[in-house]
Amino acid sequence: MNSTQDLPLDDGTLDRLVDGELSREDYEAVLRSLDRAPGQWRRCALAFLEAQAWRRGLGELRRGADAPSLVTVASRRASASNRWSVLLAVAVSFLVAFGLGLWTRPFSPATPGGGAQMAKELVSGGVPPGEGSPSSAVMPARKPSGPSPSGNVMVVLDGADGSDSREVPVPVYDWSPHSVGVLSQTPTSIPSEVRRAVRAMGYELRLHKQFIQGQTADGRPALIPVEQVEIAPAGRRDYQ
Repeated sequence: MNSTQDLPLDDGTLDRLVDGELSREDYEAVLRSLDRAPGQWRRCALAFLEAQAWRRGLGELRRGADAPSLVTVASRRASASNRWSVLLAVAVSFLVAFGLGLWTRPFSPATPGGGAQMAKELVSGGVPPGEGSPSSAVMPARKPSGPSPSGNVMVVLDGADGSDSREVPVPVYDWSPHSVGVLSQTPTSIPSEVRRAVRAMGYELRLHKQFIQGQTADGRPALIPVEQVEIAPAGRRDYQ
């Protein structure tokens, strides 16, 4: 008889399962734990979807990264009671933001919505020479379909529970009269397979767009557009 006890289905165990770090005995113990608590299969599925979204998004962004510098962003803390419902939301929210990039502008930006997220520090390193002063930051109008980045920065993300961090390269764009149009017309970059998987589980995605405010090392204000994604049971409505 196998004497291996069932492993606790905490976040650390699920992360090791997704990353393939469990031994054969521990792997079988996790499966037994899931079978004895069928409701935990949802958490397990979301953990795999989160990892898939991270791999896909980071792979695309790394291909376009060039000489990144550093940005530190604090993410929203998730409570233990509802962490299973926001694991994917945290990952996808930032993937969408980094798909849009970081925008610098020569005037003070509006205070971003959702004060729980903020830019803590922005160190410039990817801005070409001659574009460091605010007076030269205004660029000719670009077509919304294809603005070109002026450089790249590296964003360091805190994990949802504050125990982990990831570095993600982000393109930097100078603000122009067409920037608002570019941001408003950019569709969500949530992978279609993730959307289908969420719907198949009886849930729906709710999108909320906002800005994270920061500042470059040379003093220019910067905005990071963020699309926050909430996963909620299909048909459920929130009441004030």
